[in-house]
Amino acid sequence: MVVNTDTRLMTIRLFGQITGINQSAGTVQVRGADETRTFEIADKSLLGQLKVGDGVVVTIRDTITGEITVR
Repeated sequence: MVVNTDTRLMTIRLFGQITGINQSAGTVQVRGADETRTFEIADKSLLGQLKVGDGVVVTIRDTITGEITVR
């Protein structure tokens, strides 16, 4: 029996600086306060407007869907 289903949207913001751009892969590397991460750019047309050293705000959205099942 499924007791509860739920979907949650989690949003995280990362403030950082672009340290690398890979045009062919459509990704940028961003150095934040604690680490450097690589992000895929959804709108590839933006890659031509970005350059190493630019300050950016990265918004990460993650949807979590789950259910509780009683057996």
